[in-house]
Amino acid sequence: MTQAPAAPSRASLSRDDLVRIGRDGRPWEFLPLAAAALALAPADHGLRFLAAANLARLGLKALAEELLLSLPDAVRDHPDIRGLASALSALPRDLLSPDVRMHTLRTNLDACPALAASLHEHLGAWTLRQPGVEWYRALDGTIVRRAAAAPRADLRVLAWLANARAQGVAAAKSLRPPDALYASPAVIEGLDPPWTLLEAWRATMPDSNGYRPRLWVVQADPGEALDGLASADLREPLADARVRVLVGPDAGARLRADLASRHAEILPGLVLSSPFVRARVSPALGEVLSASLEAQGRELDTLHARVQARYAPRDRAFWAARYDAARAGGPPLRVLVPISRHSTFVRHAADDLARALRDAGCVCEVLTEPDAHARLSAVAYVEALDRLDPDLIVLVNFTRRAIGEAIPANVPFVTWIQDAMSHLLDAEEGRAQGPLDLVAGHLLPELFGTFGYPRERTLAFPVVASEAKFHDAPVDPALAARLACDIAFVTHHSEAPEAMLARLLAGVERGGPRRATLERIWQRTREHVAGASPAPGDAEVRAIALDELRRELGADPPGALLAHVTRSFALPLADRLLRHQTIAWASDICERRGWRLRLYGRGWDAHPAFARWAHGDLEHAETLRAAYRCAGVTIHASITTTTHQRVMECALSGGLPVCRLLKPDFDDLTFRAALEASRREEPTVCHVGTRLGGHLAHDHPECRDLMDARRGLGLTTDDCIWVSERRRRIYLERDILPAFETTPQWLLGGLGEGAFRDAPGLERLAERAIGDGAWRRARSSGIASRVRTRYTHRVFARSLLGFVHGALASRPAGAPSTPGGAPPTSCPGAGSASPSRPSR
Repeated sequence: MTQAPAAPSRASLSRDDLVRIGRDGRPWEFLPLAAAALALAPADHGLRFLAAANLARLGLKALAEELLLSLPDAVRDHPDIRGLASALSALPRDLLSPDVRMHTLRTNLDACPALAASLHEHLGAWTLRQPGVEWYRALDGTIVRRAAAAPRADLRVLAWLANARAQGVAAAKSLRPPDALYASPAVIEGLDPPWTLLEAWRATMPDSNGYRPRLWVVQADPGEALDGLASADLREPLADARVRVLVGPDAGARLRADLASRHAEILPGLVLSSPFVRARVSPALGEVLSASLEAQGRELDTLHARVQARYAPRDRAFWAARYDAARAGGPPLRVLVPISRHSTFVRHAADDLARALRDAGCVCEVLTEPDAHARLSAVAYVEALDRLDPDLIVLVNFTRRAIGEAIPANVPFVTWIQDAMSHLLDAEEGRAQGPLDLVAGHLLPELFGTFGYPRERTLAFPVVASEAKFHDAPVDPALAARLACDIAFVTHHSEAPEAMLARLLAGVERGGPRRATLERIWQRTREHVAGASPAPGDAEVRAIALDELRRELGADPPGALLAHVTRSFALPLADRLLRHQTIAWASDICERRGWRLRLYGRGWDAHPAFARWAHGDLEHAETLRAAYRCAGVTIHASITTTTHQRVMECALSGGLPVCRLLKPDFDDLTFRAALEASRREEPTVCHVGTRLGGHLAHDHPECRDLMDARRGLGLTTDDCIWVSERRRRIYLERDILPAFETTPQWLLGGLGEGAFRDAPGLERLAERAIGDGAWRRARSSGIASRVRTRYTHRVFARSLLGFVHGALASRPAGAPSTPGGAPPTSCPGAGSASPSRPSR
């Protein structure tokens, strides 16, 4: 419960102490003390003057004037008092007439018809009482009241001579602790004064993910509720669907009934109780919340016991038979996909996967919050298990352990990794993987070598795009006109790299690397990104982090430390630097050429250099598809991968993606050319200067691809590829090559025409796309056709079902799962990271 702060005792203060408070600019603290002191010493004219000055500071003009008028005539002639009286004359009127109060009340009730209906029968009695009470409004909105017949110039008769608004602000802060990921739902007792509601509503405005917790306002006395509604403009919170106001003697019982219907949500655990409430709810709201949480716990126990009993006998053999039967035409598999609607992108991925699984013949349910004001409780998960009886659970970016005991151990469970999230980089998560736990998606190498995830139950499928959502149908002409531009960039990463650095450094934990080490990693990474062409890959950034950690520790760092510093600090900063450098290139080009640049995503309107290009956020649906299609080119720049979801979505939409070239992409192309040429033949030419053996590019398609890429990227070439004998032996001994269909060269139809390494290269691609519509359409169509063969949700759904089926069947321990039709588990790019889902 949040209560008003205790004021200092008058008995513990001397007059000098009291005067010091009165002069320190703390009027709300001073005035209650002055009221008590003046009752004991009514002839203390200096204290009375100081009280009037503090009332004036608050804007309580009429009350201050009364105190001055109560001074003897001889005292009122003092220059200080004349000066205060003159200053008071300039203040606005502070007395609120009954008509003003009624207008405010009516306006608020109009914003919430249900509340107006519940208070209608009490409105007449409240209106009759108003002439008998005087209301005075301070400059900060705080209302001070007294009976119309009360003595003048007596501070003791003033009701609520306290900083109610500041108390509301303090109470609201408890709803969002500094280290909390989400704000808390809460119950507020007392609408009069209204500041706790207003400040709690403001403190729980939507996060970047859209979550807005519910707020219940409970008031036992309808008259008090009407007083609060007449005090301030509350139209916005009252019209907000997440705010529910319960008024009347039965308000506590109605709250309990409402909470009983919401056991699938996380219930409020906080009561913000105003100290000014005159008639308290019975039973007390703390008791109501405790009883509601206990009832929710009992329901969870009942459901959990039933689900656990059902799944307990279902061993691996049961599931193998179940999947065999489904494949043979038996009852379809039932799949549960839990997802939070408060995520940004992954909820769209879950919906797209569910659609693809249904197309594949499954019964699939997406479990998510009913609206933006709720978060799922354990009851929601167990109730869905009890109702659906799923044969498979797929959860994006979280393991079974993250949900806890709500998910039985004996149901197949797939962690679908789409991001390099720090909570996955945990040895406890690796050790917790059971025989029915599987991992699919973006397989970070550290998961296995450092954190102990089992390799044998994994499916590499780093990138998936929705062909149902992103297609090349025409766009509504009005929307097309609004979104048309020459260059587009879609990303939420608007925070400047320097601001991001400060934020990450502020969160450095004790026991981690020293701040100086992280700052050196930042400095070296910034210099490397600024000067590299092509752009560095994640392996080079990891090497910088490794070098600096070695420098600090005097030895190789533990694998977990290196992984966290790389994934949570160095790589995000490097990626941010790369994106903003690329946007700066585009900005300069468009400024010079008179082209239109559009930056889509949150926060760009506040960027100091790029705000003029900001065009807001785009829903991951038709508007984003239209934006891709209506831009001359859409830039992709990410240090993690070129084979990226944004590239695929753009091409599927009929747009043309152009990609910032990464060094691993070019290294892969060079490696592939040298290896394939070495496998086919002995060197056919010899370099005059170096005596290296070589192969003529026109004799090998891989070499021709390399030379074409070099020319398209503005690099020199002599139409030969040179390989030392030592390097040739290494190539032949290793003889390992990722599938060509996983490379940017394949996806883009050639790096030379789909990627750029510098600003002139970006300008050349954009110029050609803007001026040559046929070339742009052909490039876009080619990329889209390749995406459809390998990277859609339809392909992933088929591969996922085959992968789970194979994992449940008997096979040699340690053998990785590569179901028929699935992409190979090797990562694309020699020495490069797997593609990943876009961080928007």
